Amino acid sequence: MNPFNNTFLLRLSVAIILVMHSIPGMFTNGVNDFGNLYLNRIGFAPVGVPLAWAIKLSHFVSFLKNTSNGRQW
Repeated sequence: MNPFNNTFLLRLSVAIILVMHSIPGMFTNGVNDFGNLYLNRIGFAPVGVPLAWAIKLSHFVSFLKNTSNGRQW
């Protein structure tokens, strides 16, 4: 499969956005803050932090799938 097909630039830009949105928050305590300070306060109280981590990890998995060029892994 040719990596430079008609969706390459779209996949590349989405992958860059996803990785730049997911990785820094994991190391700066942003995920825990989002879970504790926002999700818990709007009604997700028992599962705010796990939900925030699930969202953040789904961003990273989407980045991996997006850069795999359609290959199964």
